[in-house]
This record gives sequence, C-alpha cells and structure tokens, in this order.
Amino acid sequence: MSILSRVAWILLLATFVASPIAGAEVVADQRQPWADWRSLRLVARAGPFFSGNVELGRTSSSAGERLESRSVARFLGMTISRSRSESKSIEGRLVEHLTISKHRGRRYRFKPSGYVVETFRAERGPDSAPATWQITGERRFEGLAKDSESCPSPLVDYYSMLLYLRQLPLLESGQEARVCVATAHGPVAFLVSVGDTRNGKRKLRDRAGGPSREIVLREIRLRIRPADPTLIDEGFLNMEGETEVWVEAATKTPLEISGEIPRVPGRVRLELTEIR
Repeated sequence: MSILSRVAWILLLATFVASPIAGAEVVADQRQPWADWRSLRLVARAGPFFSGNVELGRTSSSAGERLESRSVARFLGMTISRSRSESKSIEGRLVEHLTISKHRGRRYRFKPSGYVVETFRAERGPDSAPATWQITGERRFEGLAKDSESCPSPLVDYYSMLLYLRQLPLLESGQEARVCVATAHGPVAFLVSVGDTRNGKRKLRDRAGGPSREIVLREIRLRIRPADPTLIDEGFLNMEGETEVWVEAATKTPLEISGEIPRVPGRVRLELTEIR
C-alpha cells in the first residue's frame, strides 16, 4: 500500500489537540451533539507542506444506519489523493462496507457466518458509479465463530469502529476490550484499553452556524493495537503499532487520534474542528 493510500485511510477520523486543565470544572454542554452527531468537518496536517480535510456524515432511519466519508489530501497545494467510504448497519449489525480511492476499491458484504471482500478498479475514482466498476477479485471468509474468544462478534470495519467504541464498557484506567475488525485478509482482533483520564478544553464550531467556542469536557485516552502483531502489518487505520485515541468519556466520541505511518516522519495527529 502506498504512502498516499495510508494517508487517505488515516484522514477519515480526526481530532483536536487538547491540553489538560488542572482543577477545571467539567461543563455539561447540551448544545454540543456528542451522542447523536450527524456531521463532522475534519482537518489534518502532517508537516508544513501537507494538508487535508474530511467530510463525515452519519444518518439513521428505519432501514438502518449509514456512515459516509469523503477525504482529500494535498501536498504543496495540489490534490494528491481523494477517497470515500460507506458503512451500512442494520439493527447494530454491519451488512456492507465500501471504500474507494483514486483508481480502486473494496466492497465488503457481511452475513452471520462470515463475509466476502470484492476488489475492483474504479477509473473515475471515488465518483465512479457501481455499473462502471471492473471486478478484479473476490475473497470469502466463512465459518466465523459467533462468539469466538480470539475475535468476538460483531464484526466492524476500521471506520464503523468509530461508532462501536461507545458500546464498549471502558471507563477506568486498566480496563480492556477486544474488537473484531474485518480486513481484506480476514478478521483480526484488536485490543482497546483505557490509559489516562483528564479534563480537556476543546475549541469547536457548530456546523449549524455560529463562531467557534471553547468547551470543557471529561476525556479518556484509549490505546488501540492488534492483539497479535504478526497477523497484520499495520495497526489501527494503517498506523504502525499502537494508536492513541482520546475520546469524550460518556459517548466515546473521538477527540484526538495520533500514530505513526511508515516512511512519514513523526507522529500524525488528526483534528476535529466542526461538529453538528
């Protein structure tokens, strides 16, 4: 996988850099839709010449829940990568996941016993219609144990893990949960454990309108890593090794994600700037 592909994967989830506030009082802000956000505006930077942005949308209806994203990466002001993704769930169970980058894509189709990964070429990139896709391969992963100790259900993709975090009973330092992530090489178990907790200050703008404003909230630091590093050559969102994620304590809404990408110097930090 190229560096640009790795960066495009990482651009999906983004966060704002928070600093701890000693003795600060946590303010409950009912206007900020942490639990039921519908739209996020994301900004990412890695070095002085790289920038990017992501539009993330979440919708719910009687037909289920859909998580969509569109991302753009730029270097020296020129667009070097574009991608989009969709994750569809019904009654909390993932049924389809799609990701398309510049010229290729993957479609995951899930059923109770396993899933199928279909690879294809998309000549028009993220805007290619399904009728124009050129199928290049297919892999099937059947007979997955419903409650496997090594990789428990439900299966999630890298993106829908964003929503699944809120279901995990992770509140205190030392607590840990195992999540089963569907990859193109089969299901892989990831460990999510609680590190520190703190009061953090965030400056965000409501996408419904109005200026940016600062709020104070309770945060938890989550560590995400493959349970067996030999089974996969990348970590969470294709970052190497362990990824650090700060989340809002009550809803597990991501606030900050950082990690290392192969051949990219330093740690990549992702920032959330707008929410609705």
